Amino acid sequence: GPVLTGCSYLVWKDWNWALVLGIVIAGGCAAFTIPFIILLVDFYMDYKNVSGAFVYL
Repeated sequence: GPVLTGCSYLVWKDWNWALVLGIVIAGGCAAFTIPFIILLVDFYMDYKNVSGAFVYL
């Protein structure tokens, strides 16, 4: 795919740019994943109280 092709090209062209992009992508994934995990835990803690769960959503 274009993403894999672009990544492999960046790695071949410049290791530093590939490293920076990797850090940015990993940081972005963490930024989206951590709140999602917190939301799932919060939903699980409130699964007996449906109205409470929807309030948190």
